[in-house]
Amino acid sequence: MLEKISVKIIALWLFLLPLNMVAQSLAGQPLPPAESKARLQQLGDSLRKYDDFYYFDRDGLAVVMRYTNTSTGGKKRKFGIINDNGELVLPCEYDCIREQYHSNLIMVSKGELAGFVDPQMNWVIPMHYQDIYCDLETDDYFCFGLVMAVDSTNRVGVMDSTGRQILSRLYECDWINILTPNLFIVVRGEEAGVVNRKGETVIPFNYTYLSPCGNYIRAMQNNKLGLLDTLGNVIIPLQFDNVGVEFNGSLFLVCKNDRWGLMDTTGKMVIPCTYEKPLYEAAPGLWICLKYVQGSPKEGVINSRGEVVLPCENEFVRFSRTGDRILAFRLDSRGYEKCYLYNREGHLLDTLDEFSFDGIDEINHVSMIPVKRNGKWGFFNLDFQLVVPFLYDKVKGSDGYGEVALPDNKIAVLNEQGEVLITLPFPYDHTYVIPSINGWYYVHYGSRYPVYDDVEFLGFIDTYGNSTFTKEELEKMKAHSKQ
Repeated sequence: MLEKISVKIIALWLFLLPLNMVAQSLAGQPLPPAESKARLQQLGDSLRKYDDFYYFDRDGLAVVMRYTNTSTGGKKRKFGIINDNGELVLPCEYDCIREQYHSNLIMVSKGELAGFVDPQMNWVIPMHYQDIYCDLETDDYFCFGLVMAVDSTNRVGVMDSTGRQILSRLYECDWINILTPNLFIVVRGEEAGVVNRKGETVIPFNYTYLSPCGNYIRAMQNNKLGLLDTLGNVIIPLQFDNVGVEFNGSLFLVCKNDRWGLMDTTGKMVIPCTYEKPLYEAAPGLWICLKYVQGSPKEGVINSRGEVVLPCENEFVRFSRTGDRILAFRLDSRGYEKCYLYNREGHLLDTLDEFSFDGIDEINHVSMIPVKRNGKWGFFNLDFQLVVPFLYDKVKGSDGYGEVALPDNKIAVLNEQGEVLITLPFPYDHTYVIPSINGWYYVHYGSRYPVYDDVEFLGFIDTYGNSTFTKEELEKMKAHSKQ
């Protein structure tokens, strides 16, 4: 429940921020260097002529957006780029602008065409290409400094970050996948092979499907999958329904008859294909596995030697950030929630009465984890170490802090080490404390589970517990954000 409440609180918090901070927060982009941010924030009115904007990571640039009218009476978003003087350095006429972290370039597209500019707005790769494909593993259009593009004649080629064609020729094919800086998978119809930069065939076009799989190549023949190395040697026989990504360079997920296991690069089955879902390496050498027990999915843990660490009898299992502790969540015979703390060998360390969230899965979103034993609450950190003893009747956990109810029902805010940051003279049951972007604490009051229209703003509280904004000042900020 706390996760859902926090989303609504954050939405309210964004509503109160000045316009430029709202745009920055909604964009989800990391802050640019402090000086550039300050210069952009000083632009004021020059930014208000745009409908939205957000900062780039790189110094001195921001993307701006305007709505334009369409022929059908609707509106369409168009994007451009301004510098820290407010000058429009790339016209506000493009359908998409996307920063490329690995290549130091910026992708821009309009209609069916795409190209790249550098931070000085020089066209490095002109907008002459119908399709430019993104590398899904890196979330970047460049892989090994190379990008695959389709020209106006539907021929596929590979370019470097200067726009130079690095393959000896363009291919009339369906797809080119960049395998290494010198090797490329070419797919044409029902056949696939591997060529080098000179266009020489390295792996013959004898396969119906090829794709990168770590440092190897996933290959298909006769509707069965296996694994090849970059010379075309068979590493895993082509006899499986699916072959997953590599782990630690030596273990691969394999699936046969809808059951998953692990095989090494010598072709040895390390873990037999007995599990209903792909195994997941949650910590070095430890895997989460799943089986259905009486129709319900149950998780367990298995090591890389194929030995069962925890049997598949848990609703969820999660690992500490160090990987040496396991928290298992399951229901007892009466249907009550229980949490069990194990070491990586599967030895029980502790049993906890209850977990404060809607299932153990919520620990992915917090760093102070409320747990209960013998009727009292305390806090784990992400290493599943007890940082706040089991002393409290009521607690809330979040990312980086926790709240506890004091004996007089007032609030104490704790850090990840269990130290008290501030105490607040507000009733615990109807007050929520949210760390704001600038490091202050934002306090609001409403019903036990507030919704957007069910909030009374009390003010901002700094880390010493002092009020820094009155309700009247909050109203002014709210009115300012609407301008």
